[in-house]
Amino acid sequence: MKAVVLWGTGVVIGFLPIIVMALLIPGFAIAFWESIRFLFEQKATNLPLPIPWPWAINFAATSISEASRGVLIGFFFIGTLVFGVLALAWVVHHKVKEKPVSPVLVAAAFLSLPYAHFAFSRADVGHLAQGIFPLLVGCLMILWAAQARIKWPLAAALCAASILVMHVFHPGWQCLASNQCVNVEVAGGELQVDPSTASDIALLRQLAEQYASNGKTFIATPFWPGAYALLERRSPIWEIYALCHRGSECGVRHEY
Repeated sequence: MKAVVLWGTGVVIGFLPIIVMALLIPGFAIAFWESIRFLFEQKATNLPLPIPWPWAINFAATSISEASRGVLIGFFFIGTLVFGVLALAWVVHHKVKEKPVSPVLVAAAFLSLPYAHFAFSRADVGHLAQGIFPLLVGCLMILWAAQARIKWPLAAALCAASILVMHVFHPGWQCLASNQCVNVEVAGGELQVDPSTASDIALLRQLAEQYASNGKTFIATPFWPGAYALLERRSPIWEIYALCHRGSECGVRHEY
């Protein structure tokens, strides 16, 4: 009972800003409930992608490095599910047997499946990178308690696998590999971007100057929600990223 009370208190404290806004801001509670109902109507929390299972890779048409990355990505996706099930079972079993369990491992076990849901909601490396943390924390916690001759080789292998999967997505690596990045001024500073992104930024600025000068608003859809921040303009609609079809009830700003 004490654990349930503490858990519930943590949930209430963490959710307190939403609770206060639902109580004090007119219309917020209804809009918040409608946003939850909308997810059930769509039967998804994101635009889904095919799950990159390791056995679905076309090895004949893929280089060795890309195939290796694909296999690792697939195993990482599988690992988020396997760890979630096995870690939960292990933690509950030890609780029943009244054996001590590391609080860090308990937290990782109970967070693993919700985080895995986020990774699978749009099964790409970007969402995997955000949803894999309970698996990584749990693995490192298990390795921490292992013998040194097992701990360090497995930790090094996990690190190497992570680098192999993620390094190609790092902007610095992309600029180094292509040797084509250019400097673009954004909000008073300079960013290095690839030529395609620099061309998009130039096009956005040209269109804004031509059709939305003097601070007028515009709609950037279905992508580029960052266009509003780039050009320091406010979106005329609340939904700045067109994920799903919306009817006429979609909220519209009236500040122009």
